[in-house]
Parts: sequence; structure tokens; C-alpha cells
Amino acid sequence: MPSPQIMIRYHKNIVDDINMLSGNERKIVMDFINKIKENPFKISEGGLGKVAVESEFEKMMSVKADDTGIHIVYKIINSKKSNSILLIFVSVVSDSASNLF
Repeated sequence: MPSPQIMIRYHKNIVDDINMLSGNERKIVMDFINKIKENPFKISEGGLGKVAVESEFEKMMSVKADDTGIHIVYKIINSKKSNSILLIFVSVVSDSASNLF
């Protein structure tokens, strides 16, 4: 049985985040969004994501796009009707602050 299709949803502010990036950074982000869509789970489950925030109510994941300093934060949303990934924000983070993600 094929795996269910995962839909990408965008938080209302993420478009502004992406538009603030340079053309090359934007391309890197879009490539990583496609990679996240293929395998959004945490690293310990064979995925790309690192847990950024975890509480009893929600879990947000973070992916660092190679050595660019670009971080993408997202949340996996599972429902009976569909599975989706909500992209929360994209930012360029300096190396000294990257351990926060």
C-alpha cells in the first residue's frame, strides 16, 4: 500500500521569511521543503528533523539546510482525513546561535 500523500501548508508569515532570503537561499529552502515532505520524521526515526520544541500538546521539528545556517521549523499534523506539514518559519542563523535549534 502506498504511503499517504503529505500536503505542505504554510504559516501566514513564512512567505515573508522566504521572500527576505537571497535567490540562492530561497532555492535551498525550496529544495529542503521537498526533502522534508519526503521524510519529515525525526532523525531517530530515520527522518531529517531534529526536535525543536516538544510538549504534551505539540512537537515542532527543525532542519538545518546543510552548512548554510538556514533553519526550517515545521510541525507534522496527522488527521483522519490527511497528513500535512505546517511550515512555521525559515531563518538564517549564525553558527554561534545554531545550537539553539
